Amino acid sequence: MWLTDWPFAEVLCSGKPLTAPMEEVYSTFKLDSSETTTIESYMQEYFSRILQKLKELDYQRQKNKKQKKTPLKSRF
Repeated sequence: MWLTDWPFAEVLCSGKPLTAPMEEVYSTFKLDSSETTTIESYMQEYFSRILQKLKELDYQRQKNKKQKKTPLKSRF
């Protein structure tokens, strides 16, 4: 599944600001606004974690590739 297959992807990629008054929501659900996060900051953290994991996996792949190229005698 690609990001463009997700229903919210069009909204996120549109470039339009995702803002709405939230005071009524906070009061209705008895939420503290200081304990919530925005979708933008949540998505930024989410994709940062994914990118970090991809970098780690690539590092491991490169490391494994180098080990395979090393002659058998030098491994012992």
